[in-house]
Amino acid sequence: MRIIHIIPAAFNYFDDLKSFLFDIVDLQNGYGVEASAITLQYSGSDVRKEKKKLRENQKVATTKKELLKYSFKGVKTISEAIKNLDEYDIVHMHLPFFGAGKLILNWKKEYPRTPLVVSYYYDFKAGDFFSLIIKYYNYYFVPKLLNIADMITCVDDEMFERSFAFKSLKDKNKLFVLKSEELAKNKLLTNSQFKVKLDNKKLKEELAKNMTSSYYMFKSSL
Repeated sequence: MRIIHIIPAAFNYFDDLKSFLFDIVDLQNGYGVEASAITLQYSGSDVRKEKKKLRENQKVATTKKELLKYSFKGVKTISEAIKNLDEYDIVHMHLPFFGAGKLILNWKKEYPRTPLVVSYYYDFKAGDFFSLIIKYYNYYFVPKLLNIADMITCVDDEMFERSFAFKSLKDKNKLFVLKSEELAKNKLLTNSQFKVKLDNKKLKEELAKNMTSSYYMFKSSL
């Protein structure tokens, strides 16, 4: 099964999700899928940072096993990112995000038979003027993407139920909660922000497995 992940990237506003999802994609390749990733970038400095990160990961590897296991498709223009999405078994988009909302909606309408999975993590909070733009961008496009997607996933059902995304989702039967014992345990132990929990190694392993299982479950239901 070939999966393509669309990972959010706008300046440094989504660094937490971007780092978390690169690890998830890497782990998924050990769980029976051919996973790859693209980012929609909006900053030249981010482009250089991602290329440097990839070079460093390969430079420190001492064995073939230590090299990156997944295919990072790299920094894409919006048109490049969307052009070949229909070649994959599942397109997995991660929200919140910024950019290409209209193009992705148009792509899904043109290729309705290519499954679109959308994962929603948290409501984006505005801390400056540009992040306010990102917040309202999500308020406009997230409901449209959720309601055109074939399956919605979240990692924290309580947080999702408090989000504006839950209120916007018309068909709640499309929701699949990616259960995690590690996340449940952390909830009891700490009041730290959800973004901090994304750095938990065991949590990533659990979610990568559960996310992969959700693909097979979804495909078998078609």
